Amino acid sequence: MPEPVDDVQLVFDSAFYRETYADIVEAGLEPFNHFRDHGRAEGRQPSALFDPTFYLEQNEDVAAAGIDPLAHFLTSGGAEGRDPIRAGFSSGWYLDRHPDVASAGINPLVHWLTDGVELGYDPCSNFDTSWYLTHNADVAGAGINPLAHYLRHGVGEGRRPNGRGTTLTGSTGNDAEMPTNVSTLLSRRNPDLRVFRTIPGPAVPRINLVTDSIGADSLFGGVATAVIVASAWAEQTGRRLRIVTRHSSPDGAGLDNLFRTIGARPSRQPELAFVPIGPGDYLETGDDDIFLTTSWWTTTSVLRTIPADKVVYILQEDERAFYPTGGDSLAAAAAMNHPGLTVLVNTEGLRQHLMATGIDNLSTTGISFEPSFTPFLRPGRVVGAGGKRNLFFYARPHNPRNLFDVGIAAIDAAIEGGHLPRERWTVHFAGRGVPPIDFCDGSRPVLHDALGWAEYRDLLGRMDLGVSLMASPHPSYPPLDLAASGSVVVTNSWPGKPELIHVSSRLVTAPSTVDGLTEAIAKATVLVESASREPFDPSDAPYFRPWSDNLADVVEHLVRRFGDV
Repeated sequence: MPEPVDDVQLVFDSAFYRETYADIVEAGLEPFNHFRDHGRAEGRQPSALFDPTFYLEQNEDVAAAGIDPLAHFLTSGGAEGRDPIRAGFSSGWYLDRHPDVASAGINPLVHWLTDGVELGYDPCSNFDTSWYLTHNADVAGAGINPLAHYLRHGVGEGRRPNGRGTTLTGSTGNDAEMPTNVSTLLSRRNPDLRVFRTIPGPAVPRINLVTDSIGADSLFGGVATAVIVASAWAEQTGRRLRIVTRHSSPDGAGLDNLFRTIGARPSRQPELAFVPIGPGDYLETGDDDIFLTTSWWTTTSVLRTIPADKVVYILQEDERAFYPTGGDSLAAAAAMNHPGLTVLVNTEGLRQHLMATGIDNLSTTGISFEPSFTPFLRPGRVVGAGGKRNLFFYARPHNPRNLFDVGIAAIDAAIEGGHLPRERWTVHFAGRGVPPIDFCDGSRPVLHDALGWAEYRDLLGRMDLGVSLMASPHPSYPPLDLAASGSVVVTNSWPGKPELIHVSSRLVTAPSTVDGLTEAIAKATVLVESASREPFDPSDAPYFRPWSDNLADVVEHLVRRFGDV
């Protein structure tokens, strides 16, 4: 007897199917139609709640008879107490608990999906439906099936199936140790790479900026630059700008503060959308949507849905360096070196470094631009104008590439050497998660934890000396923010990082060692004293030119690339 079509649709999960089978997304196929016409016969899994491979392994009579496993389960197997998945739903247990379902001959999974969840019925002895929804308000609020969520996402996120501390099999430990297919395992290990969910919509000329988050405390450096680039591109072409976040809902107030600070508000307010890496909304897109991605992982995710010729990747760091040598660094390299993308590289120096170290496709796919620091410019400023001097340290103890340990050791050594006497200098640390610190003379730094754009700019305007380090070929932004403010700056050298003396005579570059940086800080304190006798006169370096000048070539390139002339 053929199974009811409605029951097949009930068990089928479109989001699961798209995330599990990238070829369906790449071909632009409607998931259920593909499963009905092809995927089912190919043995593809329709959802997290039915595994045809498992079903045939456990039911040799079905496999021997050549019967379609889903059809068998829906028409007779479920009622016979056969399980649809390895763990999470027990047909026999469910029927024993609900004899009315058994006597009516209703498939137990179908009953649970249509009525049982709403009634608070559990699918097995070790998954508590009501407990899971009560303790995971995001799942309940989104109307997602609790067991499907747990199997697809909750296991990898460390959520529990019940309040008793047991797994789906009743043991102690973690369900992540339960056997799973390769696709699900990879999705759990790196959820940022899950397929970027879209649905067909009208053709609207639009630029979609895809990033992790947009908020008051995240709109610095690279994220702010991506917003500025996207805004300039949209202004030039008349395309709408939509900012799409993946980790948290976008904060419009943070955007307003950014535009106010840089003095470049777009004529049309950007649209905001949230397409989470976990369960949630889809993004409506049409034939005239273009995507601007902001990292190798957003690029990889978007490319699972969107053709490469509609994707622009803004590359602002050697993203291989985010990881130890291994799978993640290889995946980053593959995205950066993708031959079909248009890549915007933040600084020509970074582009040259990447091409020299294996990302050679940037010779044809990449175009560079120099960032602008004009919002921080303070021409005529005299450092040390007040009584006590102020030293700024970009303190990020949880980001190894910012060399926190080396920086604080060098500052402490400079204090011990008499170059930063406490009666003359106040030390400021800007960054999150800085532990309480006593320097060798008993003084403590002033901590600035969460700063908005305006507060950050105002703080730099009061700093006489800045110390900002980065293990990167990119000069990074804080040293240039400080240089634009007229401060004396100490930063570190690194392979591939350009010399910055042409930017400001007040910028000192030192080896990335405690001794080298201590010596540079001592030299910088002398520069502060000499700079206190002359107003700051910015150089003509590209960093001190307006964004409109620095982005002109890039925007023109994009206009021609996408036919918006």
